[in-house]
Amino acid sequence: MAGEARETWIVTHRVVTEHALGEPGANLEALSTQECQAYLAQGGLGRVAFAVGGVAIVLPVNYAVLAAADADPDADANPAGHDEIVFLTSSGSKLRAVQSGCVVTFEVDHFGENGAGWSVLATGPARTSTHAGLIRLVRDRGVIPHGAVAVDHVVGIEVRFVTGRRFGSPSTHRPLHQREP
Repeated sequence: MAGEARETWIVTHRVVTEHALGEPGANLEALSTQECQAYLAQGGLGRVAFAVGGVAIVLPVNYAVLAAADADPDADANPAGHDEIVFLTSSGSKLRAVQSGCVVTFEVDHFGENGAGWSVLATGPARTSTHAGLIRLVRDRGVIPHGAVAVDHVVGIEVRFVTGRRFGSPSTHRPLHQREP
């Protein structure tokens, strides 16, 4: 990885882990990496976030996770050999952000009727593909975008780091200030 790109991910990791998760509290518990990955793997509705001109943009997307083991070499899936969060899009702000090299963050959460829930934040580099086989693979995983008429791109987010928290119930295991690296 080039020096500048490596420094970007070091700074991004520090921002997410030191600032985005907030202060530990009596009703917040850090999720393990495995718990975060399990919640992400459920697929469904999540939010992709990126900055444009210093302004945060957060947009809902239907997504799935493609495991490296599920990759079809002919479909241009997971070229780095990592699990990826994938969603479909056409031209627009999400596609432009990825193509311009923006840092992309993805968030998924769940809130129960009793006020308890969880939130997972994944960050990593993103790529686009127009390969018909990959688009088919993502559709086969149940990813149907809302509002897009002609979907011709897959966005894949390589998860470089993931953090999460459980909230709304007394924390007894891993307070936020004792997160995994």
